[in-house]
Formats: sequence, C-alpha cells, structure tokens
Amino acid sequence: MDCSVEQTTDGGYIITARTTSYGVGNSDVYLIKHFLTENAQWTKTIGGANSEEGHSIKQTHDGKYIHCGLTNSFGAGNDDIYLIKNDTTGSTLFAKTFGGSGTDHGHFIQQASDNGFIIIGTTTSFGAGGYDIYLVKTDSTELYNGLKLTVALEMRTEWIFKPQQMEVIFLLVILQVLGQAIMMFF
Repeated sequence: MDCSVEQTTDGGYIITARTTSYGVGNSDVYLIKHFLTENAQWTKTIGGANSEEGHSIKQTHDGKYIHCGLTNSFGAGNDDIYLIKNDTTGSTLFAKTFGGSGTDHGHFIQQASDNGFIIIGTTTSFGAGGYDIYLVKTDSTELYNGLKLTVALEMRTEWIFKPQQMEVIFLLVILQVLGQAIMMFF
C-alpha cells in the first residue's frame, strides 16, 4: 500500500493513504490533517462505490493540498490516475482522472514552476506493453484532456516510457527541462 505524508507550513502534517474502515466504497482515499501533539485536526474520505487510494501528497504554492493515487470508481479503465485538490479544511476543490482501458496508477506528484502539476505513475493502457512509466503534466487549472504519446516533449500533457535504461535517462532529462527534481524507483 502506498501512502504519503508532508509537513505543512503551519507545522502540522497532511497525510494521504487508503482506508477500508471509513468511506463509501471498498476502499477510499483517506486524507488526514494532523498535529503530532494532539488529535487529528480533520479527516476526509474521498471516493466512489469501488476502490480509491492516495499515494502522494504535496502542499501547493497557494497553501492547499494536491494528491494523486488511483481510482476504480471513476475514469476510463480498471484503475485510473486520480488527481485531487483539497482546500485547507479538506473540502475537495476538484478531482480528475487520467488513463485508458488498462491499469494506470499515480505514484508521485510535484507542483511545477508554472503552478501546474507533474504526476509520475505506471500504465498498462499505453506504451509498449506491460507496465510503462506514465508522466502526466497538467496546467494550473487542471483542464488538459491529455494526449497519449510515446516520447515527445513539446506542449503535450502525457508521456509514456518503457522502463529501460535509455528511456529512464530520457525521463530524467525531460524532468530537468521542466525544472523539476523528482526521484522515483520502479
């Protein structure tokens, strides 16, 4: 099970994970705002009738929270990348899915210098077969529908890489071009 914790600017912590104890589906994203010296400030569950998980969370430049993971309740396939933004009280500002007919998971999220977001995940929906690296770049309004590509960098929003040595090197070069420093292991 993936989960993520980030220290927030107010000295507390924000956590995203998965719960089977609360919520409406088999599992739901579990969002927790906590100060270590007291009880949780608040908790939220996010999801539908099937399964959702939270894998990575960051506090955004505007003080809110962005996280990614997977959903089986919404989207186009078995599992899709689930991108969610919440305000400082946990209310959902938006939720968006990325993926195709196969299995797509978001494993890591980072806010970009243009206030959009970069998600690194895995996909069986696109690419060369099996699990491929899936890179999604959104703009700050999260309105991109996404173009499915192999290896290209222009003004496109999604890239697919077969995790072989040259393509992992190329992925690191793209991330450097985008001004991001992201470390991830597959």
